[in-house]
Amino acid sequence: MSSDFEVKAKVRADRLTVQAPPAEGPETTGEGTAIARRELRLGLPKRMQPSGRYTHVVVEKELLGSLVEPPPT
Repeated sequence: MSSDFEVKAKVRADRLTVQAPPAEGPETTGEGTAIARRELRLGLPKRMQPSGRYTHVVVEKELLGSLVEPPPT
């Protein structure tokens, strides 16, 4: 996908303690856009546990968006 805009975030932690696991992935909606996501998670299980403790964690997230022209009326 060629992108008109990008949002990137990266977090590294030697130690991470989870107070409340995040809800399932966020939903991004909008009219006139196409969205693609990429994610890399190292050191974390797919489903984190409350009070879970993890070491050497890396999380990278990227959101790519492309503007879509509306169909002619």
